[in-house]
Amino acid sequence: MGKLRLSFDDGPKPTDALTKILTILADHSVIADFYVNGIEMDSAETKAAVRKIHDKGHKVENHAWSHKRLDTMSLEEVRQEVSRNQDIIQAATGRFPTRLRPPYGAGAYPKSLDTEVVKVAQEFNLTLTLWQVDTEDWKSPISGKYDKILSDVKAKQHLELTDILMHVLNNTADGLNTLIEKLKEKGYEFG
Repeated sequence: MGKLRLSFDDGPKPTDALTKILTILADHSVIADFYVNGIEMDSAETKAAVRKIHDKGHKVENHAWSHKRLDTMSLEEVRQEVSRNQDIIQAATGRFPTRLRPPYGAGAYPKSLDTEVVKVAQEFNLTLTLWQVDTEDWKSPISGKYDKILSDVKAKQHLELTDILMHVLNNTADGLNTLIEKLKEKGYEFG
């Protein structure tokens, strides 16, 4: 059975949801990945929130500046989206991201790689990263989908690492503790 990685897209807003998520992760000693958008780092509070993610030992990764589809943009537009986000994350955390998760995964799917997205990722030494289990928490809370998420994770247990996609949302924060407990009960480890 492979390990699990929890990842959270969007953010750092809403910061109250982020704070809850970070507390729950700390309570369970789980390290996660956060793919943030620079456009949300528009205040001292949100920049401090990103710094807090980093300071708690989590990875802060690139989710593009404005959360627009990168696969519809020109090379220069993609470069700007990625570059601006790299810079603001580095300013907040002291480190440059090493991974890029394009918004919606657009341009990073193996069967539909976007030339511009791939080129810009290479320019910034970023690994294009997707997920293996999508909780679709942006549609409805994870609290109503534990069985489906567990089934989806089980179907991927042959993988060395299964990335479970969530978002920085209050509904996600509200169901996260139970989800982690259910995954641990099934014997899954986080790494």
